[in-house]
Amino acid sequence: LCKIPARDIENLFNASLRNPTLTGTNRALVFTAQSYYLINIVKDYTAGLTAMNNMVASAPGVLENRMTLIKYLVALQRYSEAKLQLEVIENMDKRHLYQKQIALYKATILNEHRD
Repeated sequence: LCKIPARDIENLFNASLRNPTLTGTNRALVFTAQSYYLINIVKDYTAGLTAMNNMVASAPGVLENRMTLIKYLVALQRYSEAKLQLEVIENMDKRHLYQKQIALYKATILNEHRD
């Protein structure tokens, strides 16, 4: 069990993110950790989603991060947003590494939500 006060943990994230040299994938890694903390420890799902969106924006070419965002959007039943992200990742996945996952989430969205 972590004995560090929540305020100190949040200050560590904020200090890291204020660093102007922290960019790209490294910045996305901090947002990844922050989203995990917000979702799983703090249970602030809205703030966790914001951190995930920042994670993707920091390193838009990292498809794994985008897939993590899609999974979370589906879990939140935010199907329209997940569908948009699926379109983006499908266009970016030139090597078809995520083809099965994309098809799975498309089917899930189709079954759960019809626009």
